[in-house]
Amino acid sequence: MNELQYVERSISVLEKRTGILITIIDNDGVFRYRMKTCLFTPERASHRKNPVCRSGFCAECIQNCRYEMNKKCLAVAEPFLSVCWKGVTQLVIPLEENGVHYGMLYAGTWRTRKAKKPTGMPKDFYRIFAKLPILRKSKAKKIMKDPVEGVTKNGKPITKGKCPDCGRPVEKAKEEAYFFKMSKYADRLMDYINEHVGDAFGLPDLASELGLSVPHTSCVVKRLFGKSFSALLQERRVEKAKYFLNGTELSLHEIAELCGFSSEFHLSRVFKQLNGIPPGQYRGKREI
Repeated sequence: MNELQYVERSISVLEKRTGILITIIDNDGVFRYRMKTCLFTPERASHRKNPVCRSGFCAECIQNCRYEMNKKCLAVAEPFLSVCWKGVTQLVIPLEENGVHYGMLYAGTWRTRKAKKPTGMPKDFYRIFAKLPILRKSKAKKIMKDPVEGVTKNGKPITKGKCPDCGRPVEKAKEEAYFFKMSKYADRLMDYINEHVGDAFGLPDLASELGLSVPHTSCVVKRLFGKSFSALLQERRVEKAKYFLNGTELSLHEIAELCGFSSEFHLSRVFKQLNGIPPGQYRGKREI
């Protein structure tokens, strides 16, 4: 798995766990292109992925969220909460390397009870703004102490120090140690799935191969790939089906058997769900 997969998927998992959208302003491309490797997708670098930012986006947004925040990051060099000209509150984390400021990470969108809404905005802005979660003083202090501590996708606290996916006790670890512990399973996991993609196997079989419990294996898959085991397995089976559709004249019934689908209908349904067209039409495009 390359660096883009690790970094982008880790950010995506964090977004799903917290319900907080994350944007990275990378002024000089240092974090996007390190050693000619893109660490996150281009969409990650645009505030307009956030609905409340996208509505009424203008030059003043760029002035505030890029230029003004860069100046403040240079001055404080520590995470801080910022309220933009639209009245939207975000957590801003300066990004630096070897003491040099290169950009910012924006996390979340909230509103405060006393937030002033700008006038002359599109109607959908006020609708979206009204639905933003209210950031109370106690919550703001907690975010500043630890942006992720005690928050899940539904905004509920992670109680008693347990993982929200598998219920196992969690412990603090350095970032490098955490990703090493998780990533050591990536190659073995994918090798096993690719080797058995055409067989009838499930999560318990994968767990046995990795020497982990079923809940822990499910957690590892979600952390590494940002999706469930069943979704990952279906993707791999469809990719193998594409290989047979492109390079052989096998019937759909034969391809379904080779790729682990229960029937030709099952193959067609999953294939269309992931690709937008049925396998027969996909093969037809190849022949044109």
